Amino acid sequence: NAEIYPQRCRSFGLGLAMGTCRVMSAVVSSTFLSLSRWLTTAGALGMYSGIAAIAFVFVFVAVPETRGTTLEAAGTAVHDRANTIGAPEFSSTDAPGS
Repeated sequence: NAEIYPQRCRSFGLGLAMGTCRVMSAVVSSTFLSLSRWLTTAGALGMYSGIAAIAFVFVFVAVPETRGTTLEAAGTAVHDRANTIGAPEFSSTDAPGS
């Protein structure tokens, strides 16, 4: 996982990834027994599988292919894609005091 983050933000990215995994593990652990009583074990596992399938489709559709590119080029591709779907674009002239 560490290889996908630029050096300047690697520790933050790894911390965020680890924190997200811990939180999601806690969510699954704390909801599984209640869901398995309500939906049966197969239903609970099916629901978790459905959520994973939705996440897979989102990643497949929204994340650009970066195989064979440098980390900087991949970052530019993600930035450009974010700007095309309505995210505000900022430049160095937008900084306070410019």
